[in-house]
Amino acid sequence: MLRVVVKGYSSDGIILSNNSAIKGSAVLTDGGEVIPINIGENIEEFLNDENNFKFLENFKNKEIFLVGCGDSFIIPSLKIRKLVHESGLKLEWTTTRSALDTFNLLAEEDRNCFALLINEIKSL
Repeated sequence: MLRVVVKGYSSDGIILSNNSAIKGSAVLTDGGEVIPINIGENIEEFLNDENNFKFLENFKNKEIFLVGCGDSFIIPSLKIRKLVHESGLKLEWTTTRSALDTFNLLAEEDRNCFALLINEIKSL
C-alpha cells in the first residue's frame, strides 16, 4: 500500500507527500484518504462529544487512532477514551503538530493507523 506522509503544517494547511493540502480539520488515513470534519467553534466541546466519534465504526480495520487536538493539549474525557477503547483501537491523543510527527513515524513503520487532525493555524 502506498503510504501518505505529512510534509508540513502551516497557514496553507497540512501538506501531504502527494502535494495535496488539508485546509481545515479532517480525518486522514495511512492510505491518503482525507475526510473533512467540521469541528465548529469550540474544539474542546467537539472533542468531548461522543456523537462526533461515530465515524470510528468505519475504521474497525485500523489499529491506531491518533487525535491531534489543535495547538493546545486538551485532555480527552473518560467517555471518549472508553468509546475508543471499546472500538478496539489504541489511542494516541496529543497536539496536532505532534500527531503529524507520530503519523509519519507510524506510516514509516507500515502501521495501520488513521488520525483526526484539528487544524487551527489560520495565518502566519
